[in-house]
Amino acid sequence: MRLWAEYLYYRGEYDRIKFNFVNGFECDYVSYAEGNRLHVDDKICYWYKDAEEDYSYETFRKYMDLVHNYANTTSLQKQAEPVSCDDIRIGDIFVMTAAQMNKSLGHAVIAVDMCVNKETGEKLLLIAESTTPASETYVVTDRDGNVWIRLDESGTLHTSTWSCPGEFLRRLR
Repeated sequence: MRLWAEYLYYRGEYDRIKFNFVNGFECDYVSYAEGNRLHVDDKICYWYKDAEEDYSYETFRKYMDLVHNYANTTSLQKQAEPVSCDDIRIGDIFVMTAAQMNKSLGHAVIAVDMCVNKETGEKLLLIAESTTPASETYVVTDRDGNVWIRLDESGTLHTSTWSCPGEFLRRLR
């Protein structure tokens, strides 16, 4: 979520920065930057005006802290659109919920670069991740220590610490 939002913030595409909370509330950056703040009343979220308009990076980071408090891999997976592994692009994410992983936390990684063999069509991906709570992002390796990772025949991504079936490939819009 942070990499996608940082990318859009850098490009000035503020109206595209929005994430759904687990309860379905759409938390958009423009509302936050215009001075609206979140109020939660018995799991119902709504905005109320409580600050001056401010599109600074400091305000953006406070918005992202808010998002990380109420959104997770479950809401991210629901918000993002499924993508075929044949159609994978830079910026696409592999995301699994905690329940799908049978763990207490879900996980997501992002394709930050890709190269394609012109003769065979084989794609190799450069994958980045961070940890929870959101920390610095880093490039991951496959099980052999390679930074360029290929999907297996079934479309599954195998990193050194995690595997994700291609059915969990998603794209944010």
